[in-house]
Amino acid sequence: MIHKFSIILVLLGVMVNVACSSPEVVLPPEKVSSVPNNVSATSFRLHDYKVEELENGLQVIFIEDHTLPSISYGILIKDGSASDPMAKSGLAQLMSQVLVKGSIKMSAAEIADSLGQLGTEFQRDVSQDYMWFQVNGLSQHSIALFTIFSDVVLHPRFDKRELEREKNNILAAIKQRPDHPDQFASDAFGAYLYGSHPYARPVSGLVSDINSISRTDLFRAYKHNVKPNNAVLVVTGDFTKGLSESIKNKFGEWNKQDLSQKAFPVPPPFKGVNIRLIDKPDLTQSQIIIGNFGIKRSDPDYLRLRVANIILGGNFSSRLMERVRVNLGLTYGISSNFEAELDRGPFAISTFTKNNSVGSTITESLNVFRKFYTEGVSKKEVEDAKNFLMGAFPRAIETPERLAFNLSLLRLYGIDDDYLKNFVSHVESITAEDVNLAIKQHLDPEDLKIVVLSKASDSLEQIRTLGLLEVKSFNEIF
Repeated sequence: MIHKFSIILVLLGVMVNVACSSPEVVLPPEKVSSVPNNVSATSFRLHDYKVEELENGLQVIFIEDHTLPSISYGILIKDGSASDPMAKSGLAQLMSQVLVKGSIKMSAAEIADSLGQLGTEFQRDVSQDYMWFQVNGLSQHSIALFTIFSDVVLHPRFDKRELEREKNNILAAIKQRPDHPDQFASDAFGAYLYGSHPYARPVSGLVSDINSISRTDLFRAYKHNVKPNNAVLVVTGDFTKGLSESIKNKFGEWNKQDLSQKAFPVPPPFKGVNIRLIDKPDLTQSQIIIGNFGIKRSDPDYLRLRVANIILGGNFSSRLMERVRVNLGLTYGISSNFEAELDRGPFAISTFTKNNSVGSTITESLNVFRKFYTEGVSKKEVEDAKNFLMGAFPRAIETPERLAFNLSLLRLYGIDDDYLKNFVSHVESITAEDVNLAIKQHLDPEDLKIVVLSKASDSLEQIRTLGLLEVKSFNEIF
């Protein structure tokens, strides 16, 4: 659930867990000091690109680059797991996995064999807001790659045997959730924060829902979501004008369809500090997530909050790291992040600690957050955070593939290309006053939800007085 704002450095904040993926450059905290801080608005330029919209509504982005003999085809569908019907969570994820396992003309084995001979394979990713499919390889195989790519996207088979195989793969992964307490806590926080909102459901789905999904459900989801006027096609690399015309002709045959209006329910409001302690008796280390609703990607304060987040918990020298890790030694890592999405994504502070220090870790994290809110940030902190963003930015759009994916995301979220074209000048213009106003507008340290995944007998008494407390068994959550 929590994976974007603190690592990906351009479009969705500093973001992780984009399997295609990472659309943006990933910088682990220990590499922060290596980011150059002398980037100016004139020190880089975007690759030249061309955008066309076909009669059926499909947007096509071409980025021609003959530096290397390679080519890439990708398509972004503007619907993800948030569009899964009730009682069918995981449908988008499952559909994406089965889609690349066979077309009308080719079986899964034939596709895998053909792509293997070309030295490549399908890449795919599903988030709450989108699905992404990509294939790349040597440009000498451009026609063969495009033939397979277009056939899979436009004419999926949804083979029943492949469906059952992929369902088993997903169910096996879900059974392994207990082995990944950090991700489990993240998903549990999403469920706790969002209630009946679609963002509450794990992208991979729930066991009962996965078991219920049929081949008919896959075709229904494909028909509902995978439409030319609900997609962005990207072609990058070493291609010819003739190939680009063939691409437009092929995808131009795709029939335009009506689009349903996206509407999200209002997430459940709450007041005060609410704590959900999830009891897992075998744990010796606890996971802690503290947060509330954040912002939509379209919010005009997006960049200001990115700067604020870097100062609070977005890099290795942040306030949370300095206090909770360096000064007090309560954890090896603590971070904050915003997931800015089509609807309001979560803002969260995430960390882990020994069971016997859960209470002090939460208390100290809240102290840092409250001071951050009440006293604001300094001019120097803002300048340092801005330098970090600007220094990392060129890496995020340095390849045609990264740029193309970011351009497609801009179209998903309704953001003008100016965001990328003038990113550095936009960041340079941000002041400490701007950041402090955004903090007061969008953050509230008094109304929070907290998930603690821990051994309850060790941690219950430590947190009993910190807020309105409920205790759940590990097996009750999903």
